[in-house]
Amino acid sequence: MMLTKYNEWCIIYTSFVVFCVLMKINKNVYRKILANTPVSAIEIGGIIGMKSEIVTDCFFDYSGSNYGKYCPDIELINKKINKWIEEGVTFCGIFHSHYPSGEQLSSDDTEYINHIVLNLKDCCDFLYFPIIIPDKRIVAYKAKIVDGEVVILPDEIEIID
Repeated sequence: MMLTKYNEWCIIYTSFVVFCVLMKINKNVYRKILANTPVSAIEIGGIIGMKSEIVTDCFFDYSGSNYGKYCPDIELINKKINKWIEEGVTFCGIFHSHYPSGEQLSSDDTEYINHIVLNLKDCCDFLYFPIIIPDKRIVAYKAKIVDGEVVILPDEIEIID
């Protein structure tokens, strides 16, 4: 598999565009995620949802918090996703916090993303996996299946008013 940069927003696979890399997020959701993610050794996480290709909703799963590892409460998250479906919100990813110097995905993160993307391949074209650096920024990643393999790429973020 050969991925090359097409321009600052898109990645190409050989001669065609695989997927454009740009997570659009509502500024209030961006701020809410940063404001509600504590600076600590305990990783927390949650899910994000979108309408019209913009991340418009987030849900925190504090029950899944652990020292150095976020373990989602699947039952709780599935209830929220079902509620979002009724409200016209599409589940589009899972976020979790990292230490201030941890902007890269860990090997555990990559393994988990592969598992999720492969299991949701029939219902999701792609998923976002943002890392939250508490009180600082959100570092986004986007995952998609290309030629039977999960491709995870760093993602740019556009904050929408």
